[in-house]
Amino acid sequence: MRNFTLEIMQTSELVTFTGRQFRLVFSRVRGKWTELHLRNGREWVSALAPGGCIGDDLEMPVLDCQVQKTGDDSALLQVTRQDDFFKVTDQYEIYGSGWVVCNSSWEVLAERALFPQLQVGMLLDEAAVFQHAFRSKFVNNDQDERESIRGMAIDFSVDSRPVTHSLNFLLEKVTMDIDGRPCRKILEQQGDRRFWGWKLSSGWRYPHARGFCYRNRWAFSMSGLDFEPSPVRGQRIYHFYGTSIPYPDEQLIDEMAEYGASILVLHNSWRHISGMYPLSENELKRVVEQCHRKGIKVLPYCTPNLIAQKDPAFSRLSECRTECLNIWVAAKTNQLTNYTPSWEEWDCDELCLRCPEAFDYVLSSMLSCVRQYGLDGLYMDFAWPAQGLCNDERHGHDRGLFNFYDYFRLTRALRQGLGGDKIMIGHGGGFIIATDMLEG
Repeated sequence: MRNFTLEIMQTSELVTFTGRQFRLVFSRVRGKWTELHLRNGREWVSALAPGGCIGDDLEMPVLDCQVQKTGDDSALLQVTRQDDFFKVTDQYEIYGSGWVVCNSSWEVLAERALFPQLQVGMLLDEAAVFQHAFRSKFVNNDQDERESIRGMAIDFSVDSRPVTHSLNFLLEKVTMDIDGRPCRKILEQQGDRRFWGWKLSSGWRYPHARGFCYRNRWAFSMSGLDFEPSPVRGQRIYHFYGTSIPYPDEQLIDEMAEYGASILVLHNSWRHISGMYPLSENELKRVVEQCHRKGIKVLPYCTPNLIAQKDPAFSRLSECRTECLNIWVAAKTNQLTNYTPSWEEWDCDELCLRCPEAFDYVLSSMLSCVRQYGLDGLYMDFAWPAQGLCNDERHGHDRGLFNFYDYFRLTRALRQGLGGDKIMIGHGGGFIIATDMLEG
């Protein structure tokens, strides 16, 4: 596991956070992030436009700005801004792996106050980020498109390489803005800069009474290539899908070793998409033993927010399911997943990880499987938050939850639970972000 120590420097006007691949500067005067520098393996490159910032577009006096809690790889920054009409409170969680998560609240203080057309995001430098942009993903607002609810992703390069960095921006309560309408994504060019984020007011322009408070959680993540050794980069991975036989025989393992495979990922070697129960304990132990003799690590394929209806835990977790816009489903007979299934042949539901029971079940079942069978880590599908929305307010959240936060908590808990010697590999989102998200 790579080192993601977070360094903090404070002055009367600035707080600087430096992680493995980023340096962020927070202005105590403006109450916003005013500098974002990314490391490309050789040098630091500025991503924000001159005078740009990360946060909402309200300019208000700062009442308080305190670093309240620090750890080896994380910190908590509490910021309060206020004028005669509004009070804004931002609580930032900063992680050395490149994640910044913000709990924001906008409260009306006056008898009646009219919210501006509020938006939250980052004002990026057009040349630095978009001159060599490889791709932008999930930036549309089509309510009928399942991928439109995901966080936005930009993969780009700051030198001659195809891709050196990924930026991602996410919003939790995507279906409810200040005016009670769906939030909308923004990717808008403004000369030599481009605003990238979410619109939090729909422009109906009616006032709110004293005491009205709008809350939402948003986040951005940063990742980049470096030249230091990584337990993931450089591996030769053999994906065994097990559609004919559930476990590779000895001859096939010999062939893997002959061709230089260093990791074997077992798909469809489990009873169903959830729970991490092997189809055959004896066969799994045989495969692990033979692979280890030949220097091959063994990882189970897993999709952490899915649960099969035939899972023994399904009945007690049925109240923890999401019921809106499922992204993926799994087959009844194996672990194959699909976006557009035939419902007669597919069997799967999504769990809302805001429910403690669901969160604990996923975490404990995955860690128990790795430990019990001597596996070498995890191969995670959905290495980037890709679940559907949850509208069940019994889970302790508002309707229309895009739950990236608990997904991030889960991957972080898995990484810590596995320890530094185990490998986590995942795919999803930007090209680079998944590795640092899992490693950190």
